Amino acid sequence: MKSLTKCQVAAGALISAMFVTGHAAAQCCPSGGSGSPKPAAMGLGESFPVAENLSANPAWRVYKFSRDGIAYVQINDAYGRVHAAIGSVGNTAWVMPIGRDADNVGISNANMLGTVIYNSDDFTIRLLKGTKSSSWIVVPRDKK
Repeated sequence: MKSLTKCQVAAGALISAMFVTGHAAAQCCPSGGSGSPKPAAMGLGESFPVAENLSANPAWRVYKFSRDGIAYVQINDAYGRVHAAIGSVGNTAWVMPIGRDADNVGISNANMLGTVIYNSDDFTIRLLKGTKSSSWIVVPRDKK
């Protein structure tokens, strides 16, 4: 069996690093590292989508997606379990039938209860932590 030269080993390592670095950059910075993160177009419902974590709370992961003029936000825990997803167009938001807490998500105009885990131009998401499960309040922003 022919042994590899140092040059061949170095070239192989360099090529491998290029592939790994590109994948890591895509997970880190969907915006390319400049400006606001660009919402992902695919991955809704996945445990660890290739999208930036936008959560204001380190215990949760919030991912934003956009497709055909509809914005989607997905809430995951740190283990990748999907808890809920919300869709929105303009001033209208709705709860999607995705995640273990889908039945515990409400759309409201009240913006006082719970811990903010996501805040954007579209809406604010607040967590109400219960003893057995989590509940969520989604407050759409008025877009005039």
